[in-house]
Order: sequence, then structure tokens, then C-alpha cells
Amino acid sequence: MDEVIGRPVTEIVHFDGHPDWFEEGRRHCRDAPEMVFEALDGNDREYEVTLAPIRQAKRRQAKTDWSVVLRDITERKAVARRLEVVVDEMRHRLKNTLGIVTGMARQTLSEPDKSAFVDRLHALSHAHDALFRENWESVGLHELLTFAQRAAGGPGRLRYDAPNVALSSQRTMGLSMAFHELVTNALKYGALSVPGGHVEITCAPEPGDAGKLRLIWSEHGGPIVQEPTRIGFGTRMIRMVLGSDGARIDFRFPPEGLRCEVRFDPQV
Repeated sequence: MDEVIGRPVTEIVHFDGHPDWFEEGRRHCRDAPEMVFEALDGNDREYEVTLAPIRQAKRRQAKTDWSVVLRDITERKAVARRLEVVVDEMRHRLKNTLGIVTGMARQTLSEPDKSAFVDRLHALSHAHDALFRENWESVGLHELLTFAQRAAGGPGRLRYDAPNVALSSQRTMGLSMAFHELVTNALKYGALSVPGGHVEITCAPEPGDAGKLRLIWSEHGGPIVQEPTRIGFGTRMIRMVLGSDGARIDFRFPPEGLRCEVRFDPQV
């Protein structure tokens, strides 16, 4: 201990790439309560460094003392890097698997089943990619809405007014598939099947139900709608991928266009 007392802290603690870290911290703390950075020492150990002044209110003219806290984060960073490698490998394997399934479908299924199945796989693949980018934690609703908007033909064809709420991985998968089915149906039979038609999506908190959201898909300017006499595969798919997680789905068929309401908890 005696050999370090009285010596400048920069002579005792060295960080690669930060030779003047203490002076950098002093300048930074003129306008901020502390400075936090990560750096390597000369022995390949990684540290999180927190530098902060110890302010003495009653002695404003006194020399400022400083607090320097070093946290060894070597193992934590190593684990994070290993996890990143594993996740990246999983992503590649999943994409390869989806690619194999897509190839098998193209060779064995007949039209139009082939195209419909492959398109569903593409929607599933996009949801997986979005989740992997966020470490499989949560995805913003806008990510899914923007993808649906592109599939529909752009902002002039599909408009949305919704908060960018964080969705659980399961909810991300369900809504992604539901939007795909709704867009596909609108392009074939609904508002997006004619030049002047468009889709509006709104999403807001469900009144009287804390934590729940109500998302409304409504079509305008398309062919006159009649209630179908049988439940199609797309409708069954939407009810399956969303209803299994407790969401409530309601389809209505007013003459001006299909209306689908989904009440759901974004984190379930």
C-alpha cells in the first residue's frame, strides 16, 4: 500500500487506448455527475471504470477528491461473446432449415398451395430475423407494421397509427403471421385488390383493461364485402396463432370492407 500512496492514479492504473483517462474524466465531469467507460488493462482484463468527483458543499474552494471504481467484467464480456456466437449459429441453422423446407415445398406442392406456403415461411422467417436482432427478447410493433406496409404496396396502401410497444417473442410471431394473412387476403379479395383501396390500422390501450391493447384492421375502398359462408384457412390461422396466447379476435364484414379487431397483451 505504501508504494502507491501519493502517486498519480494514472501511474498505478493503465488502460489500453485511454492513456489520459483521468484527465478525460475530469473534463467530462464538469458537465456530468460521472464518467463510465469500458477498457482493457495491460493484462487483457476488461474493466468497467466509473470516475466521479466527491463534492464537498461546505468547502467549495477546496481541492476536489475523486472516486474511481473498477469492476472486472472480463468473464461477463466473455460470456456475452460466447452467447452471441451461439445465437448467430442458431440463426443460421434456422434460416438453413427454413430454406430446406421452402425448397421441398417448391418441389412437392402444386400451385397455388406452393406460393401460399412459401409466402407464409417468408413471413415466419422475417419474424425470426427481427427477434434474433433483439436477442430474442422483444420486438417493436412498428417493425411488424412496416413489413406489412411494404408487402401491401407502401404507405399509400396501408396506413397505421400505433405506439411502438415492445412485443414478446410469442406475440411477435403471432402478429407477424396474422398481418401476413390479412395482407394476402386484402391483395386477393379485399381493399388492396383494386387501385383505390387502402387499409388502416390503429392500435391503442383497451379501455378498462390495464395492459391490454386493441388493434383494429379496417379496409376501405375495395369491393363490396359479403360475409363468407365458410371459415377460410387464413381466418383459422389468425385465430390459432393469436388465440392460443389469450388474444380475442373479432371479424366483421360490413359492406365497405373487412374489419378485424384484436385485443391482446403485448407481453404474453
